[in-house]
Amino acid sequence: MKTQKLICLVMSIILFGLSTGTQISAAEPQSMDGVTATNPFSLTVSGKAYAKDTTAISFDAGEKVTIKGSFSPYAASVRYGFMNSEGIFYGVSAEDGILDHTFSIGKSGSYYFTIVNDSSVPVSVTGYINY
Repeated sequence: MKTQKLICLVMSIILFGLSTGTQISAAEPQSMDGVTATNPFSLTVSGKAYAKDTTAISFDAGEKVTIKGSFSPYAASVRYGFMNSEGIFYGVSAEDGILDHTFSIGKSGSYYFTIVNDSSVPVSVTGYINY
Protein backbone atom coordinates (compact mmCIF):
# COMPACT_ATOMS: atom_id res chain seq x y z
CA MET A 1 0.00 0.00 0.00
CA LYS A 2 2.84 2.40 0.82
CA THR A 3 4.40 1.66 -2.57
CA GLN A 4 1.16 2.57 -4.36
CA LYS A 5 0.90 5.87 -2.46
CA LEU A 6 4.52 6.67 -3.27
CA ILE A 7 3.96 5.91 -6.97
CA CYS A 8 0.82 8.09 -6.98
CA LEU A 9 2.70 10.95 -5.31
CA VAL A 10 5.58 10.73 -7.80
CA MET A 11 3.18 10.59 -10.76
CA SER A 12 1.26 13.61 -9.42
CA ILE A 13 4.47 15.61 -9.14
CA ILE A 14 5.50 14.63 -12.69
CA LEU A 15 2.08 15.49 -14.13
CA PHE A 16 2.01 18.82 -12.29
CA GLY A 17 5.47 19.62 -13.65
CA LEU A 18 4.37 18.81 -17.21
CA SER A 19 1.22 20.93 -16.95
CA THR A 20 2.99 24.12 -15.92
CA GLY A 21 5.00 26.35 -18.25
CA THR A 22 8.72 25.82 -18.42
CA GLN A 23 11.44 28.07 -19.70
CA ILE A 24 13.36 26.93 -22.78
CA SER A 25 17.08 26.93 -22.17
CA ALA A 26 18.84 26.02 -25.40
CA ALA A 27 22.45 26.89 -26.01
CA GLU A 28 21.73 28.44 -29.42
CA PRO A 29 18.48 28.94 -31.39
CA GLN A 30 18.14 27.17 -34.73
CA SER A 31 17.35 28.88 -38.02
CA MET A 32 13.85 28.67 -39.53
CA ASP A 33 14.89 28.79 -43.22
CA GLY A 34 14.83 32.58 -43.43
CA VAL A 35 11.11 33.01 -42.67
CA THR A 36 10.74 36.34 -40.93
CA ALA A 37 6.99 36.87 -41.14
CA THR A 38 3.81 35.11 -42.17
CA ASN A 39 0.65 36.98 -43.08
CA PRO A 40 -2.53 34.92 -43.50
CA PHE A 41 -5.33 36.13 -45.77
CA SER A 42 -8.93 35.14 -46.45
CA LEU A 43 -11.27 37.13 -48.67
CA THR A 44 -13.83 37.05 -51.45
CA VAL A 45 -13.13 39.02 -54.64
CA SER A 46 -16.11 40.06 -56.78
CA GLY A 47 -16.27 39.07 -60.42
CA LYS A 48 -14.18 41.19 -62.82
CA ALA A 49 -12.56 43.01 -59.89
CA TYR A 50 -9.40 43.11 -57.83
CA ALA A 51 -8.67 43.34 -54.11
CA LYS A 52 -5.62 45.18 -52.79
CA ASP A 53 -4.44 45.02 -49.18
CA THR A 54 -4.79 48.34 -47.34
CA THR A 55 -1.41 47.96 -45.66
CA ALA A 56 1.82 48.01 -47.67
CA ILE A 57 4.67 45.61 -46.96
CA SER A 58 8.22 46.93 -47.34
CA PHE A 59 10.58 44.64 -49.23
CA ASP A 60 14.27 44.87 -50.08
CA ALA A 61 15.60 44.18 -53.57
CA GLY A 62 16.41 40.49 -53.94
CA GLU A 63 14.10 39.45 -51.11
CA LYS A 64 12.12 36.23 -51.68
CA VAL A 65 8.39 36.29 -50.95
CA THR A 66 6.25 33.15 -51.14
CA ILE A 67 2.48 33.10 -51.55
CA LYS A 68 0.63 29.84 -50.99
CA GLY A 69 -3.11 29.30 -50.87
CA SER A 70 -6.21 28.18 -52.67
CA PHE A 71 -9.31 29.63 -54.30
CA SER A 72 -12.80 28.53 -55.20
CA PRO A 73 -14.32 27.96 -57.68
CA TYR A 74 -11.12 26.32 -58.89
CA ALA A 75 -11.91 26.95 -62.58
CA ALA A 76 -11.94 30.74 -62.10
CA SER A 77 -9.32 32.93 -63.75
CA VAL A 78 -7.22 34.46 -60.95
CA ARG A 79 -3.95 36.41 -60.85
CA TYR A 80 -2.08 37.31 -57.67
CA GLY A 81 1.00 39.22 -56.64
CA PHE A 82 1.97 42.70 -55.52
CA MET A 83 1.11 46.24 -56.60
CA ASN A 84 3.61 49.02 -56.00
CA SER A 85 2.71 52.52 -54.81
CA GLU A 86 2.43 53.70 -58.45
CA GLY A 87 -0.29 51.11 -59.16
CA ILE A 88 1.87 48.75 -61.25
CA PHE A 89 0.87 45.11 -60.67
CA TYR A 90 3.53 42.37 -60.60
CA GLY A 91 1.76 39.04 -60.57
CA VAL A 92 1.30 35.53 -61.89
CA SER A 93 -1.72 33.47 -62.97
CA ALA A 94 -3.11 30.82 -60.65
CA GLU A 95 -4.17 27.41 -61.92
CA ASP A 96 -6.62 24.76 -60.73
CA GLY A 97 -7.52 26.58 -57.52
CA ILE A 98 -3.91 26.76 -56.29
CA LEU A 99 -1.75 29.77 -55.37
CA ASP A 100 1.90 28.71 -55.10
CA HIS A 101 4.66 31.04 -56.22
CA THR A 102 7.87 32.59 -54.87
CA PHE A 103 8.50 36.14 -56.04
CA SER A 104 11.95 37.71 -56.14
CA ILE A 105 11.64 41.42 -55.40
CA GLY A 106 13.38 43.45 -58.11
CA LYS A 107 13.33 46.88 -56.49
CA SER A 108 13.17 47.88 -52.83
CA GLY A 109 9.94 49.57 -51.86
CA SER A 110 6.45 49.25 -50.47
CA TYR A 111 4.10 46.75 -52.08
CA TYR A 112 0.45 45.81 -51.60
CA PHE A 113 -0.67 42.19 -51.82
CA THR A 114 -3.22 42.05 -54.66
CA ILE A 115 -5.61 39.45 -56.08
CA VAL A 116 -7.20 39.96 -59.50
CA ASN A 117 -10.36 38.03 -60.39
CA ASP A 118 -10.72 37.96 -64.18
CA SER A 119 -13.83 35.73 -63.94
CA SER A 120 -17.40 36.96 -63.88
CA VAL A 121 -18.20 35.10 -60.62
CA PRO A 122 -16.99 35.90 -57.07
CA VAL A 123 -13.91 33.98 -55.92
CA SER A 124 -13.08 32.98 -52.32
CA VAL A 125 -9.34 33.02 -51.62
CA THR A 126 -7.37 31.89 -48.56
CA GLY A 127 -3.68 31.42 -47.89
CA TYR A 128 -0.58 33.07 -46.52
CA ILE A 129 2.41 35.19 -47.49
CA ASN A 130 5.87 34.30 -46.17
CA TYR A 131 8.68 36.86 -46.27
